[in-house]
Amino acid sequence: RSLAFPMVGTVSPQVGEGGAVVPPRFAADGRTPLAIIGGTGYVGRLLARRLLAHPTFCLGPIVGSQRSEGLLYEDVWQQKEDALVANYGDQLWTRQPFP
Repeated sequence: RSLAFPMVGTVSPQVGEGGAVVPPRFAADGRTPLAIIGGTGYVGRLLARRLLAHPTFCLGPIVGSQRSEGLLYEDVWQQKEDALVANYGDQLWTRQPFP
């Protein structure tokens, strides 16, 4: 599966008639998309990976810092892995492949 979509800076809930929040739309396969706030950090990236194979939920919008806004998630993922290897060395950090 390709996660080649741009990062978003903010997520605004959809508001319907009378100010009611509109429930999330379902993905084509019937799963409910979940947004990840802080999706470029270590835990957010692990959650994104798990959502790809989850039976009920799927990956929705991913929110990161301004540094990652507009970038493809795969590019942000690779930058994070490069930084971890540079910081810890490849003896202590094993690169996590992009899903």
